[in-house]
Order: sequence, then structure tokens, then C-alpha cells
Amino acid sequence: PPREISQREARSHLNLPQDKVFFLHFGALHPGKDIETVISAIKDVENAELVIAGKVYSVDLVSLVQHYDIQDKCVIRNYYISEADKQYYFAASDAIILSYRKSFSQTASQAWEAVGFKLPVIASSSYDLGQMVRDYKIGLSFSAEDALSLNNALKTFIGLSQTERQTFKENCEKLSAEFSMQRWTEKFIEV
Repeated sequence: PPREISQREARSHLNLPQDKVFFLHFGALHPGKDIETVISAIKDVENAELVIAGKVYSVDLVSLVQHYDIQDKCVIRNYYISEADKQYYFAASDAIILSYRKSFSQTASQAWEAVGFKLPVIASSSYDLGQMVRDYKIGLSFSAEDALSLNNALKTFIGLSQTERQTFKENCEKLSAEFSMQRWTEKFIEV
């Protein structure tokens, strides 16, 4: 990340309220992402909002939000987010939601970006992504394509203590350092 930005500063920059828990869904929507599960899951989560940031190509997002009646819980930024602005979305959020269909078998690049920003991850448990979240303790996982499972994970996250959330952030920082280019270069030189 280019510089440390406080959550307060980032929320102010993005015109987001300071008193809510924000879950981020970031990046262009493609068929492997499961935005409907995310939108369905957030409906009855108290004091939480969903920020969907990134260009949407594969679904009518406004209709989906209206269908689940969560207009008051959803901030949609349906356009390309520049590298300069990306840091504000990650800093403003409490966690990122990475929801993928069961058939999607790749580790999401947003997981690595979130880790780099020390942002806890709430990810579908399919394939490598869920395993990474569990093994490195960087957040919570839920059953892919299961809105109730995600809903429970979101409520669990909100119920965590500040210490527990901080532990996720610290684990993100450790993971980011472990897999940094500098660390890999050092390992290579040792060999």
C-alpha cells in the first residue's frame, strides 16, 4: 500500500459513515464471483453495510439490490476504481468478502491485496481460498453459494472483540511479509 490511511480518513474521503461496520466487495464482477450470495447474506446483519466497488459486467446490480430490499445497506460504486483510490476502500472497510462459486478454483487476487492492506478476509471455503484463510488465520470462511453460512460469518465477525479483529490484521501482516518479493529473494539467495 502506498501509505497508511486511517479508517476515519478513508471513510471521510469516500463519504461513508463512521459508525457502521463495512464489508467490502471489490473488483470487477465476473461469472466466478457470487455477488447474489453476498447481497442476500447482508440483509439482516445489524449495523453493517456492504460496499461494492468496481465495474459490474455480469449482473444488473441495482435490480439485485432492490430484489433483496437492501438499498439502505448497500453502497454501489459501479466504475473502475483507480490504484490511488483503491487504498481508501481497503482502509475504510472492516473486512473484505470474497464470495466465489463452487466451480471457481483459483485463489483470488483480492485476497492477496487485502492481506497487503491488513484487511481481514471473509471467504468462501472452496479450494485454496478457504484453506488459506483458515491456515493463516486471516479471517473467517463460509460455505460457497450459501447465504446463511455467509450471514453467520458476518454476524460472527461483528461479534468479535477488537483484540480478535486485531489478531486477524496482524496475521495478514505476517502472511504478507512471509510471501513478499523481498522475503522470497532472501530465501533464494540463502540457497
